[in-house]
Amino acid sequence: MSSRDAENCCATDEHAGVRGGWSKGKGPSFLAVVPMCLAEFLSFSILRAVVPGMQADAFGSQSYTVEGVTLAVQGVLAFFSCPIFGALSDAYGRRIFLGISAVGALLPVFAVISGQSMFVYQVFVAVSGAFKATLVVVFAYVADTTVGQGSAKRMQAFGVVLATLGFSLSIGPYIGGAAAKAYGNLAAFYMTAALGGLAAMYAFFVLPESRVRRRGAPASFLQLVAALRGGAAKPADPGAHPSFAPQQNDQPPARPPPPHDTSKAVTSSSSSSSLSSPSSLSSSPSTPLRSPSREARPCAAAAAGGFSVNPFRLLASVCSDLFLRRLMVIAFMYYVSYWALVSTIMLYLTQVFNFDVVERGRFLSMIGFCHVISELVLVRILTNWYSFTDRVLMQVGIFAWFVKMLLLAVAKDRTTLDIAALTSLVSGLFGPSLVSLASRAAEPKGKQGEVQGAIAAFRALAEGVGPLLIGFLFSISSGNDGYPYLVSSSIAAAAFFLSIQLPNLVLDKEKIDDERAPAAAVEDDIM
Repeated sequence: MSSRDAENCCATDEHAGVRGGWSKGKGPSFLAVVPMCLAEFLSFSILRAVVPGMQADAFGSQSYTVEGVTLAVQGVLAFFSCPIFGALSDAYGRRIFLGISAVGALLPVFAVISGQSMFVYQVFVAVSGAFKATLVVVFAYVADTTVGQGSAKRMQAFGVVLATLGFSLSIGPYIGGAAAKAYGNLAAFYMTAALGGLAAMYAFFVLPESRVRRRGAPASFLQLVAALRGGAAKPADPGAHPSFAPQQNDQPPARPPPPHDTSKAVTSSSSSSSLSSPSSLSSSPSTPLRSPSREARPCAAAAAGGFSVNPFRLLASVCSDLFLRRLMVIAFMYYVSYWALVSTIMLYLTQVFNFDVVERGRFLSMIGFCHVISELVLVRILTNWYSFTDRVLMQVGIFAWFVKMLLLAVAKDRTTLDIAALTSLVSGLFGPSLVSLASRAAEPKGKQGEVQGAIAAFRALAEGVGPLLIGFLFSISSGNDGYPYLVSSSIAAAAFFLSIQLPNLVLDKEKIDDERAPAAAVEDDIM
């Protein structure tokens, strides 16, 4: 790449608003991805009221352990796949990877439909973690289509997308339970396969693309394999994987030496003048060229760099930012507590409170409706009318989750269970606020997929750690109480106290960004 080409690349990126994305007011709306989310989330919420009973029949008292090991393997695979899906969607666009993720999630469903045992189903659930990246790409899609609209509008958009998950949880278990009661458990799996296939077809053929394919992304399969192995795939992208930490090129140019030696200064000046002429370049090949100016260095580095989707390199790049590193720790702790509950609550309600398939569906529906109200209505009210920031709403959501886990730990009757479910009205604020904070931090670098993939990687890791932890605690307890949930509540409390430090970290980060790279800022209202 010539210096003129590199300069043009930088100029194109500078005027694009976000590298590879759309400018404010252009491109598709975030609402375009909502039908796909609704179909995919609804497809798997249908199974939430059916699978626990099948697991209890197949594995008996070992159900907690089997589910914990399954989700642990799934989480480890997702930990590696989420950053890869995010980085690839940054390079190639969101649509194709949404479709691949939707197809991969159907693997365990096809196993049951083909007549396999529950053991085989659990194996395929674990393997499907390699494709568990729908939310990663969806969040990046929403960030692409809300550029320049402000953090409040973006958080509301994330709330709308997450509300489809809550809505699915509110009606899916009822649908699945009714279908299983009328036609057998296999009917619920057929419905899941139909809706999941519809989501994949929509992603592949209907969903408008939100991100322009990057120049420099691997153009062949061999180049992509080289990138997956951690090598560089040429030609390089002008903005390929910059570190989120302060770079050497971001530092101000070095001051000239003091003019104490006049002869050296004269020699240096004459050398510079000789280098400026083409004839001197040809006549003095051994004379070192001057380094490019500060403005040209990013493009020059880009011309020499490479595209890589090595998950460890991607995670290291994101973790180099102090704010994002703290945010990922908070997300990990919260989701350890979250998945500890999600992986066991249906079995807990079945074995301790004798809930049948319909009652389990009712309980999940209550939680789902609370999430819909929280993410679709409450977020909009609190951000528009009362100007709550995403940092404050995240802290409120974590505290409400802490209260929920305490109530479930001491619950002795169904009234306490219902009160715990109603706390989802407030704990549902955590999801939109977390994603909003991550997208704000990623905006200046134009790496929405990479950052969302890193957050999702730690969320996936928590999806493995949480079920293993709570499964072990239930296995050593009597199994007739919810005291293991006290451990989950203590983890949520730790996440809450850590989140209190975030406002200062954000202010420090903003100050560093303002001083370090003002030209990289995309929209002033994002920060």
